[in-house]
Amino acid sequence: MEKKFIGMIIVIILAVVTVSGCIDDGSTNSTNNGSLFNDGPVFNDEKVFFDYPSDWAKYTPSSYDPDRVASLKTSKGETSLLGVFVSPAMGGSIEKYKSDNEPRPGETLISSEYITIDGVRGFDISLKYYSNGGGEQRIIGFIKNGNYYRMIFTTGDLDAIKSDMDIVTNSFKAL
Repeated sequence: MEKKFIGMIIVIILAVVTVSGCIDDGSTNSTNNGSLFNDGPVFNDEKVFFDYPSDWAKYTPSSYDPDRVASLKTSKGETSLLGVFVSPAMGGSIEKYKSDNEPRPGETLISSEYITIDGVRGFDISLKYYSNGGGEQRIIGFIKNGNYYRMIFTTGDLDAIKSDMDIVTNSFKAL
């Protein structure tokens, strides 16, 4: 009789726990979708994952680039744009890709350095350009999983979007 009573209590406890949702069902529903910033949206597709500020919005650029996986914009820093590109690395080194993105005639270097992004060595170049009304760009690139990843921030004022760029770059993951 005592064993039946204990068995019955165990069954009741399991039923209550199951109904109340106290057992993890293995689902991945979370309020922030894995974001490092609870209140900000995330970009997540089969190639990249990153957080971005809530005042940035996805948009469709006027020109098509098959390597472009994300396009975002905001009104900060006049109008600021972010393009994220992924292409096969084709055996290139990070030094070559950095060199390919150094300023061209008509552009002025602001800064150029090697950084660590998503656990690998990459580059971070900031420059001023003077064509089409002028502005500033920050280009961040790295190689991972056989692909070359590049983020290009284009704006009238990089300082105006510094914290936004930090949110994107600090959360950026190659998938």
